[in-house]
Amino acid sequence: MSRQMLSLLLALCGGCAASAAHQARLAEVQHMRRQAIAREQALLVRIGTLEKQLDELTRRLREEEQGRARVAKQLDDTTALLGELRHRLAQLGQDPVEIEGALGESLREAQERLAELRRQRLYQEAAARAFRLLEENLRPLIDGGQVQMMVREGRMLLVLAEADLFEPRRAQPRPEARPLLARVAQALRGVPDRRFLIAAHTDDLPADASRFASNWDLSASRAVEVTRLLIEYGVRPQALVAAAYAEFDPLYPNDTPEHRARNRRVEIVIQADPVDGPQLAASR
Repeated sequence: MSRQMLSLLLALCGGCAASAAHQARLAEVQHMRRQAIAREQALLVRIGTLEKQLDELTRRLREEEQGRARVAKQLDDTTALLGELRHRLAQLGQDPVEIEGALGESLREAQERLAELRRQRLYQEAAARAFRLLEENLRPLIDGGQVQMMVREGRMLLVLAEADLFEPRRAQPRPEARPLLARVAQALRGVPDRRFLIAAHTDDLPADASRFASNWDLSASRAVEVTRLLIEYGVRPQALVAAAYAEFDPLYPNDTPEHRARNRRVEIVIQADPVDGPQLAASR
């Protein structure tokens, strides 16, 4: 190979190497540029978020300042009104201190009433939570028609039909009632801070005179029997109260056999007050 040809080949190889290095450098620059653009975009997003947060904080600060201004004005107006009232009472010959004492007593009574209403609201909210939990745990029995849940006259309750619990005009539970009450007891144990009223009802037909003096006696015996079985299946006795209503709290008029059958029932009422006193409900 001639010296000239060798020089030409060396020049071409050097050019290729320079071109490859240039391409690599160009790719590196483009990569760095894309990274810079991505960082810039992320920074712009972050700046936008911070600006929104700043606007929100500014709005809240402005609202708080306006609120403080309103409170300050109300305080000034109240102070001025109190001074005017004192002046008028002094002109009328009445002792402002006595008037203020009476107003203070009225205010204390209003505050106590408000606190009592708040406690009642807490009790009702806790009872509503228990109602929803029972409804969830008793869903198979509800779907099967053995248990009905309802809110009646502001009371949340479970309804068990007589046919699933007792023979007609009898207070001894049927054998089939035991597994039903065992499942109900299991659900009641799931809400241990509630108290439950076991209320038995009859229709208006006379009780069996050979066994019970009246429907009061029949319904009382039934309520006690259901309560006894619930305790046997693990419900705390402190959480249960037995009550008899006889025929005096019907769901329907006692005008047809179907209505009388529906009136013969046992209700389990979820009480608003907790088992262990108001401290429990107030702390929830």
